[in-house]
Amino acid sequence: MNDENELNHEPENPDTPNGDHRGNGKIARLPKNIRDQVCSLIRDGVSYADIRSRFQELGNAQFAEITDKNFSNWKTAGYQRWLREQEWRDDMKQTRAEAIECLGSEDDSKLEHVALKTASSGATIRESGAQSDETMNPVTCPKGQ
Repeated sequence: MNDENELNHEPENPDTPNGDHRGNGKIARLPKNIRDQVCSLIRDGVSYADIRSRFQELGNAQFAEITDKNFSNWKTAGYQRWLREQEWRDDMKQTRAEAIECLGSEDDSKLEHVALKTASSGATIRESGAQSDETMNPVTCPKGQ
């Protein structure tokens, strides 16, 4: 038995709070850029049959074997993780824009407030694997004295 392999091995657990496990279904095994496109189409309300035919027309033969049940399974798990990731990205873009706005201020407490809010948002996401209502609130610069 190799001790080095034991030390480096971390079993995959689909219930991990950070949501790192993407699954092992047919859609989960597709390349990330294809999964992202599938998720975008699901979000836009495109039917599973239309998604399947679009990708087949583009030369993705593996979509011939992807059933409505595969899409449904993906929608209840992988797609939900993708949505949370998109919300997190949008929230971080907003937080960044607000931080840049606060940087123009001469009040250092404003920057500290933004930094604490950003760190809190990241910790909440890592702990829960999802957005909380608190992390979705925009960061606002505190009023100067």
